[in-house]
Amino acid sequence: MKYPVLILNLDYSPFDIWDWKHAMTKYLCTDSVEAIYNDNGMVMYDRILRDGQGNQYDQPAVLKLTQYIKAHSGRAPYTKLNVYARDMGICQYCGEDTTPHNRTIDHVIPRAHWNPRRFHFKLSSFENVVTACGPCNKRKRNRTPQQANMTLIRKPKGISRSEAYTRKLAMINTKPEQWSPYLKVKNVQKT
Repeated sequence: MKYPVLILNLDYSPFDIWDWKHAMTKYLCTDSVEAIYNDNGMVMYDRILRDGQGNQYDQPAVLKLTQYIKAHSGRAPYTKLNVYARDMGICQYCGEDTTPHNRTIDHVIPRAHWNPRRFHFKLSSFENVVTACGPCNKRKRNRTPQQANMTLIRKPKGISRSEAYTRKLAMINTKPEQWSPYLKVKNVQKT
């Protein structure tokens, strides 16, 4: 994920990590998040974004929610990024680590076999979607894992908001320096 945006809760505690497109949409088109400022101005990347009309925008590195959300008690929303985080970027068929270039989302029960009366979950939901590498997704095609003679490493299920945040943070090898003041944890000294 290039240029991820750290999202803080209203109390400045880390809440989530969004991809830059989602973050910019929320920042420019809603009042659900606002920019964070420090002594040097807005906490942002050294990157200018342009829209279709030629307007220029600084890309924030950190945004803050405008309303407090109980981050750790709820279920994470279903998004591709949260599916990748749940699976830690590992193909759920072959067990190989995926890269952004060969990472895909696979519907365990494909659309062609979907019957909403048979299942208690939606077609595109945590319970029916897994991370897959390109070769495994191509091999499985429009079949169920049983029909493709493939086995899932783990049964897909939902995750909590805090687990999604923790896993997304772990998947980012180099944390942006702009995040460091907001990720610091007080060191507890042993006596």
